[in-house]
Amino acid sequence: MKHYFQTARAYVIAHKKDFTIGAGVFVGLALVAGLIVLIVANIDRPAEIVYKPVRACDLFTLDEAKELIGSNAFRSTEDADPVLLGNAVTSSCGYSDGNANIDNSIVAAIKVRSGINDDGIEENKNDFQRGIPDEKISNVPDLGDSAYFNQVNGQLNILNGLDWIIISYGVNSDPAGNTVDQAVALAKKIIN
Repeated sequence: MKHYFQTARAYVIAHKKDFTIGAGVFVGLALVAGLIVLIVANIDRPAEIVYKPVRACDLFTLDEAKELIGSNAFRSTEDADPVLLGNAVTSSCGYSDGNANIDNSIVAAIKVRSGINDDGIEENKNDFQRGIPDEKISNVPDLGDSAYFNQVNGQLNILNGLDWIIISYGVNSDPAGNTVDQAVALAKKIIN
């Protein structure tokens, strides 16, 4: 057994430089592999969902649309899965009155952007404020945390807790003809 250790020791001493290089290469490869694992793990990690996002078609139902635009109302948008982008989830839902003349049809649609964590809520607040045009808006009191009607595109924007809700309600071919009263009527149906 002693002879075995002496042979091994002699081999190690003779190849000390090779062992040093090999150990350095092994440690370097291990560090690079560890770094790659950390980078990949953090790149594909989605934002943490703390608050449940709202689906637009759950907030604004077909029954509510029929109350507003008539019994022939039907969903004019697909009930697509909400889209996660950063710290918010966005979903849309729209209904039409069934008028064969599309230009004269009445549409009611909402888009909801829900903050899914505290960062998402803060982004909603900041983006809502940045989105307010300099002119042709009407502030809408007593609706959510803050609300304004954009007269140019006929949309009511509401910041309500976790959510930024955009409402369009009126004649399909003339969004600028939408009225604040129509949009507020829809908003009062969907905001508790």
